[in-house]
Amino acid sequence: PQEAYRRFNLGYDQTPGDYLDTRSGGGTRAFAGDPVFWQSVVAVCNYAGGDLKEVVLHPIDMGYGRPIPQRGRPVLAEGPIAQQTLTWLQDVSRPYGTEISIEGDTGFIRL
Repeated sequence: PQEAYRRFNLGYDQTPGDYLDTRSGGGTRAFAGDPVFWQSVVAVCNYAGGDLKEVVLHPIDMGYGRPIPQRGRPVLAEGPIAQQTLTWLQDVSRPYGTEISIEGDTGFIRL
């Protein structure tokens, strides 16, 4: 809306992308500026006889720090990004009694 554009001194010739880029400080503030929002996991639940036996955690990277056209598309994370994501999840899960083992670039919750 016009009032949002006006708040950032943007004219009618600016695009919604210009507005979002200006609002986020070129990807350095708010959601765009925090890597934790650009990393997650895909959880695959494995059952045996109707009982949950294991949750396999595949870390994903959604492009923090990449050029705008490459951001937001989830890809399987590898190496340092995978390790960072899994270690963070391991740390925040431990107080709840959930133990995550990390093997390579994959996390496992075994029950």
